[in-house]
Amino acid sequence: MKNIMYIIGLIVSMMWMYHPLQSAMSEPPCKVTLSTDSIDFGTIQTIDETSSTILITNPTMETITIDTVMIFSRWPVFTVMDNKRLTLSPGESKELTFRFASPHNMNHSGNAIIRVTCPVMRYSLITKLHGKATYPDGEFSFTQNLEGQELYNSLNKYLNESLMFTYSDARQFMFSKADNVNGMVECVYTGKSIQTSGIPNINLFNTEHSWPQSKGADQEPARSDIYIIYPSDSKANERRSNHPYGIVNRSLSWESGGSKLGLPQASADTVFEPRDKMKGNVARSLLYFSTRYGNRKGTFDNSGFLTNMETLIRSWNKQDPVDERERSRAILISSAQKRMNPYIAHPDMIDRMFRLSTQPAFPLYPEPATDPLGIHAQFKDSMIVEIPIINKGNQTLKINTTEFRPLTDKAKVLSIDTLITPGNSTIAKVLITPQIPSGTLLRIRFADGIQTLAIPISTETTTSIKDIEIKQLIVVHNSNQATDVQHIAFTVNDSTYFSAKVYDLQGKLLQDITNDILWSDMHGTVFLNTTNYCKTSILHLQTSTFSTSTLLHIGY
Repeated sequence: MKNIMYIIGLIVSMMWMYHPLQSAMSEPPCKVTLSTDSIDFGTIQTIDETSSTILITNPTMETITIDTVMIFSRWPVFTVMDNKRLTLSPGESKELTFRFASPHNMNHSGNAIIRVTCPVMRYSLITKLHGKATYPDGEFSFTQNLEGQELYNSLNKYLNESLMFTYSDARQFMFSKADNVNGMVECVYTGKSIQTSGIPNINLFNTEHSWPQSKGADQEPARSDIYIIYPSDSKANERRSNHPYGIVNRSLSWESGGSKLGLPQASADTVFEPRDKMKGNVARSLLYFSTRYGNRKGTFDNSGFLTNMETLIRSWNKQDPVDERERSRAILISSAQKRMNPYIAHPDMIDRMFRLSTQPAFPLYPEPATDPLGIHAQFKDSMIVEIPIINKGNQTLKINTTEFRPLTDKAKVLSIDTLITPGNSTIAKVLITPQIPSGTLLRIRFADGIQTLAIPISTETTTSIKDIEIKQLIVVHNSNQATDVQHIAFTVNDSTYFSAKVYDLQGKLLQDITNDILWSDMHGTVFLNTTNYCKTSILHLQTSTFSTSTLLHIGY
């Protein structure tokens, strides 16, 4: 199918070469050049970042603006530094700098769409982005470029090779080493401390299982896994019992040191909320348990212990990041058990699995993207424009058909690849001929029920700039010179990407007055001064989606 579409596109293109309108074909105006259409950031470590700069050049005689740069990638690892509107005067070049930083030891691909605007056209260019990140430590190098079920399987295999203790030895290690700081041991929930060098009296401090024994941690080796057990004040240990973790919003029945027992907002099931400084700690313990032992459940439970908590647990992992104390504790435990908790070493690793509790693999889903503003051009002749189509999903995107709505004989898709692999892009080459009315859409339909992509295409001069009022005053500075002052007021729907320029009747740019506009909400005002009399010029006002022109008569 892909080859057939390509051949058809090639035939259409060859036929068009000999089409009578070809002689009237125009080169796209306002065509900027990029120093490169692809950036390879190379390989960095996940603790580092790097940047790369491209040069954008305006070889035309018009002032051109780079309205915005949009990044499309599966993981948010590429950014534009100082992403603001750039204005390029004729012949001018400016730098655009991209940044790459990733917490994931993966190969990354992305695409940057660069929106270009000039007085007669708006279109987009594309730059491909590539980068690779690796972990600075070798402990988890085996997870390079893994995600979903493959990542889960590799972590499960790694953790199942741990060296384990008896329950008595595990508790002794916890109270005497892992959680003992200068002879003091602190309760995970209340912050209360006791002095001890070994297992204390259970009436004072007990052993808390963050994954309750009654929910699947009652047998070895899970019962003795030091990553999931913590010192706890006996009363707090009793109150927590085997309740799931949650946010207590009402019916508070117990509180100590910031930890609470009560009801959540929308359920009648009691939850236990740990104090803020330990939320991330218990979250990473539960993620560890589910990765090593599976999402176990109690005898009478319908689902695993983590299932209904996973969204909250993931958020706690973000909100309460790993601190030095938690890291030091994990290093001590790994020296004994010979395996590190991956979510303490690399907390973001959990983001590479869809649902740890039920389905680690991400659903396969292609995701098309493009510049939502599409193409707008004002010209007399036909031209071929290029529209970038990106697949930022994790499955190959299949294009079934293309069509224009409403139907028009003023536009034709000449060529487009029908298969776009994840992280890649294609270019739709479209022949457009005046006049294509505003509101026309190029609709690209995809296989597998993916939502249709609707891209605006127009060559019609329309406007959302309204209430234009031009008043003329004459100010006399002295007996020898008079100056015309024109007061121009207008209202727009969006002033974010607005330009105002004055041209002579031959189309030569006389003055860019964009920066002279005084804004009050969506109402703009500008004053024009000139010493030239009996002259007519054109004022061109343009937003990101519409434009209008009006005649200026000076010196009545």
